[in-house]
Amino acid sequence: GGDAADLIGAYRTGVAGQAGITLVSLAYAPNATIWSVSYLLGPGFAVGTDTAVRTSEVSVGALPAVPLLAGLPRGPVDGLGAGLLAVPVLAGMAAGWLLARRLLRLAADDRAPLRWGPLLGAAALAGPVAGLLLGAAAAASAGSLGGGRLVQVGPVAWQVAAVATAVVTVGALIGAAATRVLSRAPR
Repeated sequence: GGDAADLIGAYRTGVAGQAGITLVSLAYAPNATIWSVSYLLGPGFAVGTDTAVRTSEVSVGALPAVPLLAGLPRGPVDGLGAGLLAVPVLAGMAAGWLLARRLLRLAADDRAPLRWGPLLGAAALAGPVAGLLLGAAAAASAGSLGGGRLVQVGPVAWQVAAVATAVVTVGALIGAAATRVLSRAPR
């Protein structure tokens, strides 16, 4: 935040110009969100040719003075930051938990037991759906910011889709199975 504020202040464009720069940065917030997801999943993203921003490696050269880029990590994830890497798996587990809760509620209304097949099948389907959606979002957020060095920015869509599919599938299966096992609803 401080680095971004310093960059905005360095433009010396007055209040209106700084507000404009802030609005442009906010317009890129959806891209930044997808890049953050790609970073947490592992494939990361590029901010120029021959660059990489991944949890295991950060190699970027000179970047334009854009406040949004001030938030880039300075190095690989270490220490307590490694706990952030669990977020995608936890999100998948939450999806599995929500799915199982809904199916358990429907089964209780019908006074029928919830069978494992439909539960695990639906949970396993969450992974490919999430992978497809995140891959499409990654493709939409990648591209070029002009010529030269910034001709390649953003994540590689197929990598994001593949990793998201695997992570969400595993997380959803774990979350759904754990909810089914731990629930007190009739089986």
